Amino acid sequence: MPAASDLFQEIISAQNKGRPKGLVSICSSNFQVLEAVISQAENIKGSLLIESTSNQVNQYGGYMNLTPLEFKEKVYALAGKYNFPQDKILLGGDHLGVQPWPEESEAEALEKGCRMVYDYARAGFSKIHLDASIPL
Repeated sequence: MPAASDLFQEIISAQNKGRPKGLVSICSSNFQVLEAVISQAENIKGSLLIESTSNQVNQYGGYMNLTPLEFKEKVYALAGKYNFPQDKILLGGDHLGVQPWPEESEAEALEKGCRMVYDYARAGFSKIHLDASIPL
């Protein structure tokens, strides 16, 4: 898996030199949507960033009933179906933190949020978006 920081630095550097460069990015845990993107693999010249949100995927399964590791495994299986190299896939967690648990006590929500971030990182997600805007 490419290092997200290296990839983002490469994009910034190219843009600073006047060379257009970007990244195909999708924030969805819907596998019909992901298949539509990955099936176009021959048109994707660089890496692909696939993100799931804290409500979609978390240590309890989220509404997709997938943990971060299970989500990663399903994404990689789908990529294999279309011969899209795993090393061109960046995985991201979006709005990680306490968002799924607004009714919990601060301590419980923070404990669950920290565990979620840990599970995303341990599964190999390299783009982590922490959302500290959610009031408890």
